[in-house]
Amino acid sequence: MFDAGLLDIDEDTAARMEDAGYSDYMTVAVASPAELRATLGIGEQQAEQIISISREQASGGGFQTASEVKDPPDLRKVNVIENVDGWVLERQSRDRIVWLSPSDFSVTITNQSTRDGNGWTFEVSGIQPPKDDENHNPRQTKQERRILKDGIETVEEAVGFAIGWMETSSIEFEEDLTEFTGISERTAEYLLLKHDIENHQQLYELYVDRTLHDIVGSQWHGELEEEMKEIFG
Repeated sequence: MFDAGLLDIDEDTAARMEDAGYSDYMTVAVASPAELRATLGIGEQQAEQIISISREQASGGGFQTASEVKDPPDLRKVNVIENVDGWVLERQSRDRIVWLSPSDFSVTITNQSTRDGNGWTFEVSGIQPPKDDENHNPRQTKQERRILKDGIETVEEAVGFAIGWMETSSIEFEEDLTEFTGISERTAEYLLLKHDIENHQQLYELYVDRTLHDIVGSQWHGELEEEMKEIFG
């Protein structure tokens, strides 16, 4: 059990935490701020404060952040969700956890040695569409690796961040974009991740402002244009 007063929370909040499975300082210490925010309906700063206090209290029981562990943690022992809104767990090895989209966009958790070489943190990265608006080529985005967040102290927090990112970057469509000539599965996922295109109407709007033409590039041809005109007039 933990002391609600020590965590600066009221009894109702403490009861909600216990109902959610946070029964002692250790279970709170390994939680991510995102998890506590969702459970308690509190702000990120308060969630981080609760976790920080819990880590101090749990330290007597052997709690260590990754930066305090000299040998790299074994990521094969971490419990993860295998399917997250279209992202599927593809690999879970000693030093890497990888989720893939159907056309091989990715979200990856890796161990990162601290600069002084005395411990480890975690990094969440992925093969994602570029942030800039200059590069519209879906075929090249597989080479665009982006760091989504680094310097994460616990693998539980890294997993929580990765899952939260995937949930807000769902690979699920309202309508099948590949019904249009020249829109491959990878192009469709690119359009979803980069431009939030989930249905045919949104695709048409991208066609009207000529952005779709730039994205499809050499695949753009009269047949796709005719389909747009036939369906939307």
